[in-house]
Amino acid sequence: MAKTNPNIRRYENITLALSELSNSGVSAVVADNAVVRNYLVNNPKQKFRLIDDTSFEVEHYGIAVRKGNTKLLNEINAGLAGIKADGTYQKIQNKYFGK
Repeated sequence: MAKTNPNIRRYENITLALSELSNSGVSAVVADNAVVRNYLVNNPKQKFRLIDDTSFEVEHYGIAVRKGNTKLLNEINAGLAGIKADGTYQKIQNKYFGK
């Protein structure tokens, strides 16, 4: 039903969709939370409100490493562990995606 619904507009990217929302061309935008949070952090004058809809499936982000490249995988894991331990990870999370 949603794919053929004439009331649902599709955009090439989230920036265009949020611009349309800003110009009152649409009433709402559905997009990845991380992307919308980042937009809200960088555009605080917009009067947008983020609503977490728990009916959507939770998505996780990852880093792809070529199978067998254990050296790089270990370096990435060590780096992530380090920035999580010293608080840098949370600072980056807060800066780009809000609290």
